Amino acid sequence: AAAQPADKGYNPLYDGAPEWTVGEDITFKLRGRAYYDYANIDNDFASPVPGVTDTETRTLRLGAEVDAGAVKMKAEFDFIDDKVQPKDVLVQFKPGDRVTIQAGHYKEHASLDEQTSSRFTTFMERGSLTDAFSIDRRIGVSVLTGGDNWTWSTGLHGGVMDEFDLDDTWSVSSRATFAPVADKEAQTFVHLGAFGRYRSDSSINGDSLRYRQRPLAHLADRYVATPRFADTDFLTGVEAAAVRGPLHVQAEAARQSADGAAADADFNSAYIQAGWFLTGESRAYKPGKGAFDRTKPLRAIGRGGFGAVELAARFDTVDLTDGPVTGGQQDSLTLGVNWYPTARVRFMANYVAADIDDGPFGDGDSEVVQLRAQIDW
Repeated sequence: AAAQPADKGYNPLYDGAPEWTVGEDITFKLRGRAYYDYANIDNDFASPVPGVTDTETRTLRLGAEVDAGAVKMKAEFDFIDDKVQPKDVLVQFKPGDRVTIQAGHYKEHASLDEQTSSRFTTFMERGSLTDAFSIDRRIGVSVLTGGDNWTWSTGLHGGVMDEFDLDDTWSVSSRATFAPVADKEAQTFVHLGAFGRYRSDSSINGDSLRYRQRPLAHLADRYVATPRFADTDFLTGVEAAAVRGPLHVQAEAARQSADGAAADADFNSAYIQAGWFLTGESRAYKPGKGAFDRTKPLRAIGRGGFGAVELAARFDTVDLTDGPVTGGQQDSLTLGVNWYPTARVRFMANYVAADIDDGPFGDGDSEVVQLRAQIDW
């Protein structure tokens, strides 16, 4: 029998928030996510550094998306700490099958960990290089292209938005990825990538760029940090990942070369991590996007199962000391357990042991136990 045309209007089978179809090829859907975190942070430093036991709404994001074929629009905002913070607010236009022009407020083109949505990252916080080197969302325009197993994107970006105010920096970023192995049926993928970014401070005084990082816990202070000293910097990095059935591994390394009127410095950061799904799932990866995607439990709660359970470990390092600039070095080990009752609900538990040398508070250690409840739609 001939296939029946799809019903127009509200689609009750959509897995997530409501989705509507308007006319022949325009869809509209709501988007959102909410993360609620708990952390207990115990510090032992040369200088007194208080511990932390606290909770926070890490993310409360609401938005909408419109897909009209060649044109797509998305707008998302975070509503936390009595602020409205723009996130992805963008328009995409596809003049051809392999080319997309993107404009608006979105992430710079750098880092596998950063390009993977926080909904799908293995740990509660990304590797240090994404924050220490300020890979961020900015106002900009970009060109994206790719195929079934490769991507290339480059963009010119203006300032970072704090609420609706822009700072005085601008950047150019580019990223390329290639998946030499991409076998979805065999649940086997290999990912390779590289990225670069040039950033400049265009303010009147200049020298406003600085580099700092928490012990991979958002409720902690930054225990490695440089002063503001640079007016330009150049970031380069490489990335690799592999998936084989329930096992996945991922690694990145980056170097930040910073130049200022009084000092120049080169900083480094890297991480390597691995995870294993005890319940047999395989971490979802999209070779045509160069990023990880949503992993769906084989037997979700409500469908005869317990959901998915994942164990993971990561070693991470960031060195913010070079020449006359002493920001400190932080080495950390993270252990994680993730439970996915359904594809859109996740509970996370992370233990972090961080060793800090030559930071603003001196040498010391930070030990973190943190939990997250997460839902998205």
